[in-house]
Amino acid sequence: FGVLTVGKLSATAILIGLFLAFAIFLVAYLMAVWGAKIVVSVWLGRLIAQRSSTTLDQSRIWPFLIGMVIVVALTSIPYLGGLISFVITLLGLGALGLWLWRAYKSASA
Repeated sequence: FGVLTVGKLSATAILIGLFLAFAIFLVAYLMAVWGAKIVVSVWLGRLIAQRSSTTLDQSRIWPFLIGMVIVVALTSIPYLGGLISFVITLLGLGALGLWLWRAYKSASA
């Protein structure tokens, strides 16, 4: 009792490392999924605001709110909402990927 061995010290370091890796992965995953839905919400809201005869497309918050209401309504449909949420997440991740790729290409040029 009270003896600190190399095995106990390495096990502690491994457990702390695994916990931190899991926490970082979870935060990155949640940011990607929610960020993808935000991107699709803004795009959808801007699309609707541009087609309407109002000046809502000049604002930053109204297109987001319009799009988010539509995304939440679509993903709340029983049985079909999970599939719609999956498609929205894929579209948003694709848009984020294209945006990052274009930013990388323009920074390196």
